Amino acid sequence: MQPSPLAASDSLFAAVYADYLLLSGVADPGGRPVPEERSTREIDLLLERHGLPPREFGKLVERYRSRPELWRVVLDEVRSKLKKRQS
Repeated sequence: MQPSPLAASDSLFAAVYADYLLLSGVADPGGRPVPEERSTREIDLLLERHGLPPREFGKLVERYRSRPELWRVVLDEVRSKLKKRQS
């Protein structure tokens, strides 16, 4: 397995986003996904569990908006993490 070409903060974001997708039901391997809206508290707990402060999360989101090529790489990492968790 190749090491991720992403910075540590990008890999952390990918882990948070993968967990969010699983938590919300979007990445449900058991059938047709029915997304559930998560509360602000649940999202705060998710960020806290991963050690990603909300302010840093916001900075990363802004960085991905301005660098779509980096966002695509992060999404590849998210997909990889989801595949691992669902197998």
